[in-house]
Amino acid sequence: MTHYQIENCLENWDFDAALEWHRYISDNNSDQIPNYCRYLADTGHLDIAKSLIDSIKSNPVLYKKLSNDENFSVCRNLNSFFNKKLNEYANNPDYFCKLYMFSLTGNIDKVFSLLTTYRGGHINSSTSAENNMIINFALNKLIEKNRLDVDISREIIIHLANSNKINNQRKKYLLKSMIDFIAKNHDLSKELFDLKHIYTIHIRLIPLIYAISNNENGAKSLMSKVYSLIQDNNNLNMLNTEKPRIAICISGMFKSDLTNLKTIQTKLAIPLNADVFIHTWDRQQDWMGDVRRYNFWPRVFNISNSLVPKNIQNLSFLEKNYSNVYSCLLSSVFSSLDINQVKNNIISKSILIENENNFMREHHINDNFKSRETFNQIKMFYGLYKCFELAKRKEDIEGFRYDYFIRLRADTIVNSNSISPEHLYALDNSSLAVPAGAGWGISDGFFYANRSVYERVISLWKKMKIANRLSPFEEFRDWDAHKLLGLWLLKNDIRPVPCKFSCGTIFGGETLKVPGLLAALEKDNTQENRNKFPEETKWLMEFLKDKAK
Repeated sequence: MTHYQIENCLENWDFDAALEWHRYISDNNSDQIPNYCRYLADTGHLDIAKSLIDSIKSNPVLYKKLSNDENFSVCRNLNSFFNKKLNEYANNPDYFCKLYMFSLTGNIDKVFSLLTTYRGGHINSSTSAENNMIINFALNKLIEKNRLDVDISREIIIHLANSNKINNQRKKYLLKSMIDFIAKNHDLSKELFDLKHIYTIHIRLIPLIYAISNNENGAKSLMSKVYSLIQDNNNLNMLNTEKPRIAICISGMFKSDLTNLKTIQTKLAIPLNADVFIHTWDRQQDWMGDVRRYNFWPRVFNISNSLVPKNIQNLSFLEKNYSNVYSCLLSSVFSSLDINQVKNNIISKSILIENENNFMREHHINDNFKSRETFNQIKMFYGLYKCFELAKRKEDIEGFRYDYFIRLRADTIVNSNSISPEHLYALDNSSLAVPAGAGWGISDGFFYANRSVYERVISLWKKMKIANRLSPFEEFRDWDAHKLLGLWLLKNDIRPVPCKFSCGTIFGGETLKVPGLLAALEKDNTQENRNKFPEETKWLMEFLKDKAK
């Protein structure tokens, strides 16, 4: 089992864990000490190896093995190496003998000086395997004492790439150790991976990892880290003098107030020279009613609850004492969509209008697709997908591709000026520009991305169809739109990034008139209510009178 653990650690380039397993195994089985010694040598842990050899020499049984057992030859070789370096240092030490002894005795300033000032002519493609082991030992000590710098790192990476006298185990260990250390230091990583300053590093480093990787998981992980370091420390945006082609996809049910479409037209479509595509239903919402029951007053009338009498905030109180007003406010009212009104407010390339009942029947939408007792969310995801199909149809006919897509709910109001092309260019293949809030999660009403990301996002509809329920995730059956969208981004490794302009939705209560509310107010404005609930009655009559018809 323990040998498997070592193999697993080496597969994942978890070399420190592999060392601990070697230590554990050799402590419990002396026959495994040679493997431990070999690993210590291959990873430059010469101080640990020397302590191990010293402990062997103090044990008569193990010392006999050290002297005579062929299996312990690697231990004998290390013992000879340690003795040789000690004698050399006492007489006429060369560069590598000094580097070894300064590392062993913890003289980090001298180690740093040797690797920084005097390495020229010593560390090159002809450097022996033994001296490369000493270099490994010295680098371990610099990392341990937080002294590794960019110049040393750069030269060692080049050395690892050029030398054929360094075994792959040592190359893997040194690359992993240095890159892990550099990644934790912002200034070091910025200096080392800024391609404008050190243009050769990425040319050498990436092929080097690939060459020694043996398709191991650890190599893949390290390659990913190197890619991230290069991407994070460089502007890799492409020079593009062409204006991007942009599609605005509007989907959902329109409200009878369509003035919001003019904000989309003037603040997005025209400045971006974008094509507009619309998917909607053959009826419009004159009043939203029960669909905004939760947190009703702020969501419908854009008013803080602090300005609403406490009893009125409780819809059960409203239903019991002002039943006619309650019925009007909480009843959804619809009428046939006037498509000409839509066309009068926004210019589109294509509009698809469908009937909700036909959609339910043709796609076999059953109660598995319900959320909060309605089918609104599955209709939304369907609309997202169908609107994208409208844009795709234009692409296929005319032989081009849109670069970016913007998703808007049918009741979206654009509040600020347009997005700059530079911001769009900065969106990569893992970024979705989307509003998000701690209380509700990822917005499903407004987002934008490049074409690749956008297509992945809206394809959630297809997964819902295959799963035959709103949530296609096995273990998250009851999740609704905001949570599902967030989980879908996570599964597809798409990261939310901040939007560069703001928008909102039509609250309804600010612009729409509630059908039948005028008569309802008269019926509920009884003497009994005025006597029993004077504050509540007065507030309702005054606040709602301008919103009634």
